Order: sequence, then structure tokens, then C-alpha cells
Amino acid sequence: ELTYMKLAVYGKGGIGKSTTSCNISVALSRRNKKVLQIGCDPKHDSTFTLTGFLIPTIIDTLQSKDYHYEDIWPEDVIYSGYNGEGKRKQNKTNKIKIKRKIQ
Repeated sequence: ELTYMKLAVYGKGGIGKSTTSCNISVALSRRNKKVLQIGCDPKHDSTFTLTGFLIPTIIDTLQSKDYHYEDIWPEDVIYSGYNGEGKRKQNKTNKIKIKRKIQ
């Protein structure tokens, strides 16, 4: 049986939204749950904490595709973070290489 939980965290700046979101994601991951955290903050607060590097925002990704959303694939916007399976790799110049994982 699959169970899904959707959480949305919002509010004014500086109240700990990113910290709380990261802590929830880590706690669920430690309980062997699969977690998808979507960070919309252009400062990368939550995603940087979970991955250890800056992930391009969706706006950055759209801009790189000349705003052709139909050219964006899951591997363009999904990265492994805390306790992940190594879907992403960082090379020495801090560029991100994506490996397509076929399931």
C-alpha cells in the first residue's frame, strides 16, 4: 500500500521555512521514506542544505531552454540530496552531470 503525504510550508521571510522543510525531509529519509522536496526559493536555501551545492532554479532551467518548457526533462530538474541514490554527480569544476536512470 502506497501512502503519500503532501506538505506545503509558507510564510514571511526569516521564520525558518527552509530549515523546517530540510529537517522534515531528513527525518523522513532516515525512516527509509522517499522524499521529494521542491525548493522554490531563488536563494537555494533548502536545496543547498540537502545537496551541498547550488541547484539551478526552475527559472534558470527554463531560461537555458529559451523558455521551451517542453524541452525540460525530469533529469534536468531532479537531483539526489540527503541519503540519495547518487543520481547526480559533481565533477571537479562544480558542474553537475545527470545520469538517466531507467526504471
